[in-house]
Amino acid sequence: EPGWTELGNGTNGLVTTLLPLTNGGLLVAGTFNQAGGQDCRHVALWNGSSFQQMGNGLNGRAECAVEYTGMVIVGGSFQGGLRDIAYWDGSNWTYGNAFPGMFPVVHALHLHGGRLYAAGSSSGFAGVDHEVRKLSGHNWVTVGEKLNGSVHAMATYWGALTIGGDFTGRATFGTTDSSAMHVAQLVNGGWQQLTNGLDAPVYDLELLNGELYAGGDAYNDQGDPVFGFARQPLYGTAWEPLVDPNAPLLPAPGYTRIHALHTVDNAAMYIGGRFGINHGAAQGKNFAVFHPNPGILLPSARVNTDVADIATQGGEVVFGGAFTTQTVAGILFPAFTSPLRHIAIWSPGGDWSVRSAPASTLEIGLLPNPATEDLTITYTPETTGN
Repeated sequence: EPGWTELGNGTNGLVTTLLPLTNGGLLVAGTFNQAGGQDCRHVALWNGSSFQQMGNGLNGRAECAVEYTGMVIVGGSFQGGLRDIAYWDGSNWTYGNAFPGMFPVVHALHLHGGRLYAAGSSSGFAGVDHEVRKLSGHNWVTVGEKLNGSVHAMATYWGALTIGGDFTGRATFGTTDSSAMHVAQLVNGGWQQLTNGLDAPVYDLELLNGELYAGGDAYNDQGDPVFGFARQPLYGTAWEPLVDPNAPLLPAPGYTRIHALHTVDNAAMYIGGRFGINHGAAQGKNFAVFHPNPGILLPSARVNTDVADIATQGGEVVFGGAFTTQTVAGILFPAFTSPLRHIAIWSPGGDWSVRSAPASTLEIGLLPNPATEDLTITYTPETTGN
C-alpha cells in the first residue's frame, strides 16, 4: 500500500531517537518494549526487513545517539537516573557518565572537529547545572561557561560549535543573563549569541545548503504562535522567520513546537513536532516539508500527535514519535484513519500529494515571505506566460 506505512509493524510505545548506522541499519530507541512484535526493551535495530534485539536493551530513556570510534553511543537518562551515557559495542550495553552530580541527563550528542560533544545537565548543591562537555581521552571536560537553561541541540556552523536550547545566557547567581538568547556559538572559549538570537526555546538545529535552520517553540509575547522555524542566512546578520506571523503554524493542544529537523539530499527539509499546517486544500498535522526554493512549507502527513525524530533509511524518510494513527485523504476517496504506531516510512509508489509536493511542480515562488525591502521571484524554467 503506497503512502506512509508502519516500519516493521511499528512499536508499542514512544519512539524518541532514530540513528542511521554505517552498516546500513537503523537504531530505534524510545520507551517501547516491543518492536515489530519482538521483545525489545527501549531499543531495537532495524536491519532493512525486520527489527532485532540489541542485547538486553536499554535500562532507561534515550534522547540522542551517534556513532563514534566504532561504537554506538546513546545519551539520555539510564539506570534509575544514575547514568547518562550508554555504549553499544555490537554485543553488549555498558553505562557511563558525561556529567557529574545527581540525576544527570544528556540531551544532545554531536561530532565537531572529530571530537565528541555532549550537552546536558545534572543536579548539585546549588541547583541544576546546564553545560556542554567534550570527551578528552577517557574524561569529559567542560566547554565554555555554564548556562542558565538546557541545551537541546548542537551543530557545526561556519566552523564553530553552535548550540540551541532553553537558555538565555550564562548561569549567574541572583540575576538573569540575556546575553545569548536560545542560540549561541563557542567563540574564544565562551558562548556568544549567534547574530540577533531567537525569542523562544530551540529544540533542533540543522544545515541545508550551508545555512543554519532552527526549530523550536512557536509563540509570541501574547502567547500566539509565531516562531517555530527560522533560518540563519549564510551571510546574514539576523535570523529569518520561515513562518508567516499572519499565517502561523496552527496551534496544537498543550503547545505548538517543532521537535526535529532533517535535511534530505540537501534539497528539502522535513520538520516534525506538534503543530497544524494548511496549504490550500491540503491539511497536515505534526509533519511537514520545507522547500528552500521557492521557500514554501507544505503538509506531508496527518498524524494524531507528536513527531519526535526524523531520519533517512534506505533512501526513504522515516519518522518516529508518540503518534499512533494517521488520517489520509485523496481526491477520489473519502478521508480515512489507519494505524501508524510510533514509526513510519514512505512506501514507494505513494501519492505525492500525501507526502509532499516535489520542488519541480512549484511554478512560482516569492522569498522571503513576508518581505520588507527585497523580494526574490523564482519560477520553473519550463513555465511560460507573463
